[in-house]
Amino acid sequence: MSTIKSSYIKGDFDNTLSVTYSKAPHDSSSTSNSALLWQLNHAAALRAAGYFDSANEAWEYAQPLFETAWENERLRLVRDALGLVIPATADSTYYAKPHEGIMLYTYRALDAMQAGDMDEARRFIIYAMHFRDEVIAENELRVEKRNATLQSGNHQGDPTDTTDLTRAALNNEFEKKEQTDDLKSLRGDSFAASDSLLAKVESNRIAADADFHSDLSGYKNYTNPFTAFLTYLFLRTQGTGLIQTDRNNVARELSDLLVFASRNRTIQAELKNPLNAPLQNTAYIIFETGLAPHLEEVRVEIPVPSKYISYIGMAYPQLRPNHNHVPTMTVTDYCGTRLHTELLADVDAMVKQIYDDTFPAVIARQIAQSVVNAAVNAALNLAARRATDNIKDANTRALAQLGTWITTAAISYASTSTDIRSWELLPKQFQLARITIPQDRKIGLSFPSGSWHNDLTLQDGEVIVVLVKSTGSMQAEPVVSQFKLK
Repeated sequence: MSTIKSSYIKGDFDNTLSVTYSKAPHDSSSTSNSALLWQLNHAAALRAAGYFDSANEAWEYAQPLFETAWENERLRLVRDALGLVIPATADSTYYAKPHEGIMLYTYRALDAMQAGDMDEARRFIIYAMHFRDEVIAENELRVEKRNATLQSGNHQGDPTDTTDLTRAALNNEFEKKEQTDDLKSLRGDSFAASDSLLAKVESNRIAADADFHSDLSGYKNYTNPFTAFLTYLFLRTQGTGLIQTDRNNVARELSDLLVFASRNRTIQAELKNPLNAPLQNTAYIIFETGLAPHLEEVRVEIPVPSKYISYIGMAYPQLRPNHNHVPTMTVTDYCGTRLHTELLADVDAMVKQIYDDTFPAVIARQIAQSVVNAAVNAALNLAARRATDNIKDANTRALAQLGTWITTAAISYASTSTDIRSWELLPKQFQLARITIPQDRKIGLSFPSGSWHNDLTLQDGEVIVVLVKSTGSMQAEPVVSQFKLK
């Protein structure tokens, strides 16, 4: 999917959409393994290009696909007892990620607001809040199941610790295999190999984490401050009826927004006012910038610990940030007001938190699968050696044994892969600024480099929302739209 990123970052939506349109199923019942991701990326590309009606249609197709993929993920959690599930590859069924559902429902709420359909906006705000409840519950279940599996296998350890999970997963994988004498003899070497692989993974991960500059505090419980802000904005402009519909969740969203107030002066100022205070003569500027993190396949290989093991290696998905983005946007008016958009929601942090939550189990599965497969192949090599021992000619015997060794090594290497698919066209950040609507209703929007400037006349209305979408490059012209909220 990375083929769409280069054109998207440049603002070349024609090329981006030609690819996403050809790949997206445009069918909510598609069973293609990557249908959901292509549909989400297509909807995001349409929205970034300013084709909002078409984007809404694309979201319509994406939602049932997401709900199916999320149900698959829930079922996997029920089955997933530390390595009992084969690691995902690029050709396997795609399992939905929590942030995808939260962002899907949030975008649908925003688009409904933009279309003036406040009933739909209310519905999707509630969807987003309820989905977050579900994700929190599923994560608690995941930890409980890991802990139960540790206990049932007489493994002491922390259900969130990668080392403990890997050892338990390795035991489980061995127990699923036919316990031949050869396989039993390789068990010690296999655990040593597991420790070596894990040490390399942890070293790589520390280096990769240093590339992230996000503050993850506040994102622990799948918080999306942008969803919280839309909830707040809905309450301020459409009345507080939503509170009666879903009092506890609304209270939580507003509480989350308070946590992030120290990072955004607009939020600080907003939360000083009661929800029923009049809101008028105000424009909110929402700036989407850059691209969210992506996954890269990392291969880790170690020297074989036994002469009968032909290859030991694994692949795992490593999260990488995309640093190419416009860091802030300037907002001005004729009175001399000059503001800068400030961070509201860090999608990097949202995705990173979810990645960190699932990383221990992912690595445990990948290592256990790779190491046990290597041990099985080693057992085949041992059997082949015994089967060829009666060949009298030394060269012929050596060639026969080498052929088996090469074959098992090739099979092991070819089967070492991982799934790096993701919703690539999510933004890196949502930023926010607020300005009093000037008398002439004209504001200026510009990038700090001076590479782009837009003089925008705000439409009629007491509360206006301006959306600015930058795909990542200073040179790519952003897409600007606006709508009346009140």
